[in-house]
Amino acid sequence: MKNEKKYLSILEYKNVTRPAVIEDFVEDIKITFEAISTNLNIMTYFNMICFDLYGFEFDKMKKTHGIQLQDEDEDELNLTYLEVLYNLIAQIHIRKLKYTDQVGYDLYILPLKIKKYLNSKGYNLITSENARGVKCFKLELIEE
Repeated sequence: MKNEKKYLSILEYKNVTRPAVIEDFVEDIKITFEAISTNLNIMTYFNMICFDLYGFEFDKMKKTHGIQLQDEDEDELNLTYLEVLYNLIAQIHIRKLKYTDQVGYDLYILPLKIKKYLNSKGYNLITSENARGVKCFKLELIEE
């Protein structure tokens, strides 16, 4: 009897970026961010780091530049907003700031979801620096 391969290893599956998967990521990112944004310690860190990186507290930066996670008439997420979120969470990890176990998983998984979403939209996050020399990440279009 010939040994036929009936199952694939998970490592053999291709990276999936079908529209339905992208829609799922939109909802996942929104829900995960909502869980994080209800934590007062995290929002304090966001304000502190955002002021350090961009010269504005988080809410003031959003108002000043007119960005939000998702526009009401759009199905997609704002890529600039995702870049800011990624940088804020990365800085929380780099600075080894303390947070509760309740948001630990969300702070771990959200940057991974953001990266996957950005890649599916044709963007990468590359290492850069702000005007003061602080390491941060910047969106870059993936060239094919």
